[in-house]
Amino acid sequence: MAKASDYQRRINAATNQVARNLDKSHSIEELAAVSNFSKFHFHRIYRALCGETVSQMVNRLRLEGAAATLIYNKSLPITRVAVDHGYSSGGNFTKAFTKHFGCSPSAYRTNSKIGKAIAANPREDGVVEPEVTLGHEPETLLAYYRRKGPYRHLEIEDMHQKVQQWVEDRACAAEPSTSYGITWSDSLITSEENWIYDACVAVKPGTEGRGEISIQSLEGGLVAQLDVELAPNDNHDLSPYWNWLVRDWFMASKYELRSNPSYERYLDTLHGLKVRLCLPIELNDKRM
Repeated sequence: MAKASDYQRRINAATNQVARNLDKSHSIEELAAVSNFSKFHFHRIYRALCGETVSQMVNRLRLEGAAATLIYNKSLPITRVAVDHGYSSGGNFTKAFTKHFGCSPSAYRTNSKIGKAIAANPREDGVVEPEVTLGHEPETLLAYYRRKGPYRHLEIEDMHQKVQQWVEDRACAAEPSTSYGITWSDSLITSEENWIYDACVAVKPGTEGRGEISIQSLEGGLVAQLDVELAPNDNHDLSPYWNWLVRDWFMASKYELRSNPSYERYLDTLHGLKVRLCLPIELNDKRM
């Protein structure tokens, strides 16, 4: 069990390396080094723990990232989307994209279920013009526990308790102590079995991961912030608020999404759920 936890923590580092650098090529040697594995064993260990090969993971993350860009940055030419996600030509990108999603990039941009969701009535979620603020978040070191699969509230709650206990046992929490949830996957693009969620707690510099708990840096920068407060008896479904933030506020704004994952910063969990949704953004000079 200890070995499996240690291996999973090291494998997470390789997945993070790819997710944060979708425009770059990634050799087995590089990813093995990031995970501190021999290149001769890394591929087999990755497949055993993650249920897919390294190349399948790289291709999937690139294509899912490209799909999000096609929808959320409609002004960007498809050839540029291809290059920004590691494809040497538009033809290679179109072939790979069509095989994965069952339609061409241009057809996906026009007809995808995300595009239809964006065009839907903004009041159907029951969220009426909440206030969005902008803030510059600092880079933050996080201890995290990762789960791959469907987002289920009770399981996510258990994950947060586990990482919080780990941090408390080592007295390594940052000041102030803050919990985060990182959603690496867009549920409208990625299949449910490949959704990735990290339950996180901010920790002091120099903290090292151990066992099931890994360490990562949450990159700082400009974020759109939406504060949400749910009652104790609520099912803690934040999807309507995320939908509104992206579909209504972001799509009408002058900003573009940064490559960093969206995340939730938990402000209060003792009296229901008070959480700040954080959408990493940057100015789009072409729209200024």
